[in-house]
Amino acid sequence: MDVKFAATSRPGAPQDLVQWVREAEDLGYDRIGIADSPALYREAWVSVTQVALNTSKVPFGPWVTNPVTRHPVVTASAAAAVDELAPGRVCIGIGSGNSGVYNAGRKASSVAALREYVLALRALLEEGEAVYQGGPARLRWAKKPIPIYMAAHAERSLRLAGEVADGVVIGAGTTPEVVKGSLEALADGARSAGRDTRDIDVWWSVPFNLRMSERSALDPQGGPAREANYLARFTLEGKFIPEQHKEGIKMLAAAYDLTTHGRPTSEQLERYDRLAQDLGVRDYLLERFGGISGTPDECIEKLKRNAEMGVTQYSINLPDSDRPARLRRMRKLVISKL
Repeated sequence: MDVKFAATSRPGAPQDLVQWVREAEDLGYDRIGIADSPALYREAWVSVTQVALNTSKVPFGPWVTNPVTRHPVVTASAAAAVDELAPGRVCIGIGSGNSGVYNAGRKASSVAALREYVLALRALLEEGEAVYQGGPARLRWAKKPIPIYMAAHAERSLRLAGEVADGVVIGAGTTPEVVKGSLEALADGARSAGRDTRDIDVWWSVPFNLRMSERSALDPQGGPAREANYLARFTLEGKFIPEQHKEGIKMLAAAYDLTTHGRPTSEQLERYDRLAQDLGVRDYLLERFGGISGTPDECIEKLKRNAEMGVTQYSINLPDSDRPARLRRMRKLVISKL
């Protein structure tokens, strides 16, 4: 079974980052992604530069940045500069903005604004100039195509990715109805632009929580509350949510703390879990966003089942603690057995 894995995580202390990205490349992971949320984690482009200097073959990039806090000229210039350190290995991941925007006191971008940003970013990289927000934008020193990936959680953003992106990171979940709806929306967008979805590099963003026994454990990155936060941004519509779960997801998302996004305290984890149960959405969210979670045998079964639906490329979200060991365990106990 041909399955690929990208190792993605938050940028921590420099030496910690160097250790886990080197381990990821040595173990044969297919891509490295660095989260962008400057108020909570180290600066993404500094960390991406560290990846360039400490790896030799694996593709990498911000996974993902946003169109609100970084002008497209800044993003294009940063990507082109890092590409000089690691030619042909850099990509740019773009999303509407979550904690990186919230903690800067701003609001996430609309789909229309995201479209304008992606188109301006590509024009800057390939042509050296663009019109952005009604004015001229220029990048005079570099002209090089760099792949642009879009993070997408809903039908509108998936259609946009199909229209304009080189690749997509789908964060909508991996249950059959969600996979079907996501791929249909992506294909609709591609068709509207005269494109073929086979030319779009499709990744599925999932948690990675490998357990060595059947005993349940809370997802250290926020679990159902984190996913409810993604689903409830802007609107619940177009996100493949059964009607009976919409209100509970909305209430759970309202309780999620974006100032500790990706690194919740143990008290928060327990509170999120209790609230998800009380609102009747815990089981639904765990099934939809379970990702590669469970014992090794359970993970292997999930991967085989997902492959039948066409899900074969995973962006696995690593918790902060002990990342090199987590990557080794995943390789030894799951990936090597596929």
